[in-house]
Amino acid sequence: MPWKPLPRTLGPECRRFVTRLRELKDEAGVSLAALAERTAYSRSSWDRCLHGRALPPPQAVEVLCRLAGQPAGPVLALRDLAELTWGRRPAGSGTPAPDATPAAEEPQRTATADTRPPARTEDARPARDAGTRARHSVRVVAVTAVLAAAVTLPLSWWLAGAVGRPAASRPAVAVSTAQVLCAGRGCGGESPKEMWCATGSESVVRKRLESGAFFEVRYRAACGAAWGRMWFSRPGDRLVVTLAGERYGVTDTDPGVGDQYHVTPMLATDSPRGVTACYVPDRGPRVCIGG
Repeated sequence: MPWKPLPRTLGPECRRFVTRLRELKDEAGVSLAALAERTAYSRSSWDRCLHGRALPPPQAVEVLCRLAGQPAGPVLALRDLAELTWGRRPAGSGTPAPDATPAAEEPQRTATADTRPPARTEDARPARDAGTRARHSVRVVAVTAVLAAAVTLPLSWWLAGAVGRPAASRPAVAVSTAQVLCAGRGCGGESPKEMWCATGSESVVRKRLESGAFFEVRYRAACGAAWGRMWFSRPGDRLVVTLAGERYGVTDTDPGVGDQYHVTPMLATDSPRGVTACYVPDRGPRVCIGG
């Protein structure tokens, strides 16, 4: 089901954060009811958050990231940026911001002989405003540093792993532009995450089992490769993807972490239509999709 448009009163930082929350929910493949069970945050609360009417607490964001198999740091940084302007009306907006509480109406005054307002103490306001601006500036700098680290650290780790390897074994890729690290046959048998193919990929076909497990076929045209992914699986459950006699599989071997993704190596292909994914539970019949 497509998402409803976000309120026009949301500022750009808030829109980016809520849009990322929606992407994470789609990637996790969970319903609002499932989110409520796993986060101790009610279904109606998640509905408000995902429609831009409320700001979720950091703990709820962290659990959603874990369900989607994504790092929480960058998303929490987006939340901090959104929190700075949450509840404020963007410039040019003529309606109150989401969940904004209107100021109470001032009671009607009874006319008296002297209707002049009390004298203002103008000297106290500049100091208070200066303190608010200073705290705001410090917070913006801190959040910006977190976002910069979230972008540069993966690149640093990749470069650190490449140091010392023979030049022939290093991917010929412009790391500064975050390009994928393989294409076509070069992706066959490789990890979609390590080759940077997972980001930007799409779900081709997906199925939910009675046990609550999900599995799907994913594809990214930039890599020319498809692979399988399962989550909410149980130890011993296996996922196998096949294409024209070539096959790769992955087995859930980690008790207690069934809410994490288990991903097969990639199959090189120009189209995901011929890829078959079969879920083979430790107990029970296999179920296949695609092909």
